[in-house]
Amino acid sequence: MPLKLLPALLLVLPAVLGLTTDAQASSERGRNYFAAIAVNANDGTYGYSFDYRTRDGAEDRARRECRIRQTESGCRGIVWVRNGCAAVSVRRRADGSLSRITWGIGDSREVARRRANDECGARCRILSLVCTAR
Repeated sequence: MPLKLLPALLLVLPAVLGLTTDAQASSERGRNYFAAIAVNANDGTYGYSFDYRTRDGAEDRARRECRIRQTESGCRGIVWVRNGCAAVSVRRRADGSLSRITWGIGDSREVARRRANDECGARCRILSLVCTAR
């Protein structure tokens, strides 16, 4: 094999074998992933998204998902996160509408859940929790 082909072969061989190079792994670590949650306070419906490349994309998808489920208009973005987890905690009225909406973000599901519930207080429950792949 000519020595000129050796560098090209060393670059292509890992991909052919399904291996990642240091440069590929570094690129993956450097990516940002976005997640979002949208909620309708009038009827308690929600939508979420995760692993979007942009904040706008994640927020748009969450609002679209919320609108699909809603029985009354009113979906709005509540929280978004980059490379982490987000949770929304709510307190419901007797008619099903929401009297309190709070959110929390964190590096893990547990942290996001705790922050959302701590902020909301008594008689609240997690409505939605979402994490990115990082």
